[in-house]
Amino acid sequence: MNKLKMLALTLVVVTSSMLITTTAQAAKIEACMTQECIDYFNKWKKMSYRKYNTALSVMGELYYQGYGTEKNLDKSLKYFKKAAKYKFTYAEYRTALFYLEEKEYLDTGRGIKYLKRAARNGHTESAFLLALTYGSGELTDKDTEESDKWLNKAIKGKNSKSKSYASFLQQSGELTYKDYPKVSTMIALLREEAKPITQAEQTDLMVEETKIIWPEDNDTEVIQVSAPSVEAIFDHELAYLTISPPASQGSTGTRIIGKSCDDMISCGSSSKADFERLIVQLW
Repeated sequence: MNKLKMLALTLVVVTSSMLITTTAQAAKIEACMTQECIDYFNKWKKMSYRKYNTALSVMGELYYQGYGTEKNLDKSLKYFKKAAKYKFTYAEYRTALFYLEEKEYLDTGRGIKYLKRAARNGHTESAFLLALTYGSGELTDKDTEESDKWLNKAIKGKNSKSKSYASFLQQSGELTYKDYPKVSTMIALLREEAKPITQAEQTDLMVEETKIIWPEDNDTEVIQVSAPSVEAIFDHELAYLTISPPASQGSTGTRIIGKSCDDMISCGSSSKADFERLIVQLW
């Protein structure tokens, strides 16, 4: 088993680093060569010619799974890298996983580079994986300063797995102010808000409690997922691209590099992050 997956499973954080918890089982793209699947593949391919970064990313998934076409990892990576070039965060993340997990493409340096690009653009799963990678020293040199930086970013981004990882480090005695100053300070401040602490505790900022009490994310929007079919999601997004395309090639349309409308998929109500969640559900 790939070392990165082994680390994630050892923490018993989730059964897979790619699953999103929802109220229902999410639809998944699977290998399919029916005429319907082929038709959807051709529709997405046509959209990808216009360099819409969402379409390019979907093409990466279709080639990866063999949906409507023969499975082709070379083409899958090519499309993910194209979407990443247009600053589609999820595609940056998927490109990173190619270099970190796919046997024929292993390149830790490139994988970490793409993880950092995605994490800097707000992808908390990438920040979590960077914290895990640097904290364990399995895929690269152990660097607690880097691990601390990315773990702090992931926790602030409300990534639940990063909180579990912080708890794991705390229980193993590794979460000290010396090695993890940012995260230790964050936890100390949480304690300060929760209950009075002594001056000595404030100075030392050591994480010694058996359990970290994380605040509830009361301001987090809850999105109900009713397990739409792959086809229903495809129909919705293809229709949206058809009726609300970017203004022109080379413009700063919402699916082209530049991403006007504050990183929205369109100037409507669906955010880029929402659509990235849909792509995750399809994978």
